[in-house]
Amino acid sequence: MSEGETQVDKQAKKKSVGFAPLPEEELNEHHANLRKIHEEKLKSNPFHKIPPELSYLEKRPLAPKPLGQHKKETKTNDNYGHEHKMSEIRDLRSLAFKEIATQNKNTELNFNYGFIYKKIPSKSVMVDVKYVSLTSYDLDKLNKYAINMSNDKVVLGHTFTGEIIQVGSKIDQTATDYKVGAQVIGMIDPTSKRGSLSSTLVVDTYRDTLIVLTESEIESIKSMDTYLSFEDGTEFDVGSDDSSVAQNDREEQSGTEGNNGDNAGKVSAAASLPPLGKIALYPVLYNRAKQALTVCDSKINKSRTLRVLINGADTALGLTIFQILTSPDYLKRLDHLHLILITREQNEKKLLTLARNQRSLRSDIPCQTRFGVIPFDMMNDDLILPGEKVPLNYKKPNFFAAEILQELFESTSTEITPKTLNEHLVDLFVDIVGSKKYFQTSSIRFAELQSTSLPFMAKIQDQSLVKLLRADTKEPFFQKIMKPKNQQCGFVSCCNYYTPTPTYKVDELFDHSVSDSSLNPWSSGWGSGFANSFSNYYYYDETALRQKKGWLEEGLKFFLDGHLKFQVDHVIDWRNNFKKVLSSLRNEDSQVLFEIEEF
Repeated sequence: MSEGETQVDKQAKKKSVGFAPLPEEELNEHHANLRKIHEEKLKSNPFHKIPPELSYLEKRPLAPKPLGQHKKETKTNDNYGHEHKMSEIRDLRSLAFKEIATQNKNTELNFNYGFIYKKIPSKSVMVDVKYVSLTSYDLDKLNKYAINMSNDKVVLGHTFTGEIIQVGSKIDQTATDYKVGAQVIGMIDPTSKRGSLSSTLVVDTYRDTLIVLTESEIESIKSMDTYLSFEDGTEFDVGSDDSSVAQNDREEQSGTEGNNGDNAGKVSAAASLPPLGKIALYPVLYNRAKQALTVCDSKINKSRTLRVLINGADTALGLTIFQILTSPDYLKRLDHLHLILITREQNEKKLLTLARNQRSLRSDIPCQTRFGVIPFDMMNDDLILPGEKVPLNYKKPNFFAAEILQELFESTSTEITPKTLNEHLVDLFVDIVGSKKYFQTSSIRFAELQSTSLPFMAKIQDQSLVKLLRADTKEPFFQKIMKPKNQQCGFVSCCNYYTPTPTYKVDELFDHSVSDSSLNPWSSGWGSGFANSFSNYYYYDETALRQKKGWLEEGLKFFLDGHLKFQVDHVIDWRNNFKKVLSSLRNEDSQVLFEIEEF
């Protein structure tokens, strides 16, 4: 092979160097990925996000339409019906309720909400509450709980009226009156933290008290007038036994016209109440009154003569005791009744009028009655500006004691000797507003009273008051005017025994300090009997409320017979500024009726 051919072959075998054509599909895919990355970066940039206020402008795919579903027909139980408001929620496991409660006396009262499990205890009854009455004494329940370590709140109220909405499993509705739909009145156990000021209550038929009202009783209550009026509807006959009432009656009528507007509003509000509202007024006051009068029940059957001094007769409790003692059930068991009513001077005319009206209503009963009304203060005749607080002008103890002795000895027509003295003394002393200033004092100057020309001194033997009342023996004044212990006389305290001056404020009338309760032997039942065996008189501490079904049934009979009427200061819906009403209850003796809405 020649050299020329060899060079040509080498040139032919050389590889050409160059670039292959670009792959278009891979290039398009690469640019698409770059665009996606750029778009994601734009979305992640907060400056490119749509604000929440404009989120409705963002285009979103529509949600798929729901598939059609076949509706199943549900069978209802026709036996339930709609006889009351709970019919539509019978199948719920719990029932919502609200109540006015607090943790202790230092925390503010407010609405507390909770749930009641529908499976109530087997011997209990669930009640839909309609009305709750509250007195000033009921607020004392808060003072018992200065410290409350438990989670259970303290609920106000003791009495209630309403309708049964559920009955426990062990209560036979065919054998008892506890049936669904029955209207009831009851009281919650006073020793419990539970209270009646609630929309729904679970009432224990053994621990609490519950009475079913019949249709005839409800119909009779509709037409009843339950307002206690102090308008003078009668006049005394000349020569009647109630000479003290006629003598003490004042001719002045000033001050009575100013309250006509308020009284008219209270009368109209009380008259428009439904039966459950009217009947809710009596349980607590009647039970407290029976606690005070139980002492003298046995004495009435023996002597048929009764003298009672009520210190605070113008209070709601005092007026209830007065009405019970002047009812036909008591007067028919007595030959002579003498009531000494201690009051404020601003309420003196009211009690005088009430005494006249009661005497006129019971004129057909052959029982001699005498009512004496004695104020412990004197009205201030100075110019009083609107809103100005005027302190009470208390009488001097010696002057007040002279008025008490005048009332005790005035009615007798025979000479009073040490042997006949007990016939004119008091059988029962009921203290409601505090007795320390006037009745517990031992510094009455009987020698000075003897030297004065008081009317009753002419009826005392030798006109020796010091000898008659054993003034040389230093003892409280109430012991001087009470019968001896062997004649079963009693001192019933419905307030703190050591209250310094007569007052109508609840916080001053009750004291639940630990030191006083531990040192007071009369705070318990067994201690009271033991302590009375060493004292010179029988003392009964009735500051704590007690309940008995027999008392509640007896009070219902008194109420239906028209022997019990009450002063209702407010009738309000419990949602309308209840705190203001409760504040007035603390500072002044009164009674309020709360209307409970359907909750």
